[in-house]
Order: sequence, then C-alpha cells, then structure tokens
Amino acid sequence: MSPREVDEAAKRLQRFRRQAVEQFGAAASSFLLALGATQVYAELAIPFLLGGLVVGALGLRSEWLHWDLVDRLAEQPDAHSIPEVLSYASRHAIKDARPVVTRPPRVP
Repeated sequence: MSPREVDEAAKRLQRFRRQAVEQFGAAASSFLLALGATQVYAELAIPFLLGGLVVGALGLRSEWLHWDLVDRLAEQPDAHSIPEVLSYASRHAIKDARPVVTRPPRVP
C-alpha cells in the first residue's frame, strides 16, 4: 500500500466510526421521542419507533463496514501504521501464531 492509500483508509475508518456514533445517537433519540410520544401524542409513537429502528440498522451497517475494513487492512503490513489496525492485527496474530502441540498416544 502506498502512504496515500494508508491515509485514505485511516480517514475511511474515522468516517465509519463517526457515522456509527451519530446514527446510534439519532436512533436513541428517536426511541426516546417514541416513548415520550406515547404520553403526549400517541400517533407519533410508531413513526418515531420505526425511524429509530431504521437509523439503528444504518448504525449497525456502519459498524460492520468499519470492522470489515479493519479486517482487510490487518492483512496489509503497511496499514499497521494505523493504531486501530495494528491493535486488531496483533490480537489476532497472537491467537493464530500459537503452535499446536500434539502428544503421542499413551501406551499402557
């Protein structure tokens, strides 16, 4: 990967994380509005609830795209300059690098 590609990947990771936080915040607000609407104007409760579900699903999509990008970047040694990618890659390298120890069967 070129340094420009690494910078662009880091920006995409930040954008996905920011989008997810914003969308989860909007979903939580919508759920609270739905809860409040049940007491004030009940006809608005369902639209707020559905809006919260849709925006929450978009937040999950952003989180999924973020995770997928980190997972793909972990395979690129140049991308390990991004702290989040390095952390992810090091966690998984430790698990996968452990040797498998097989013992011969015991003879009675």
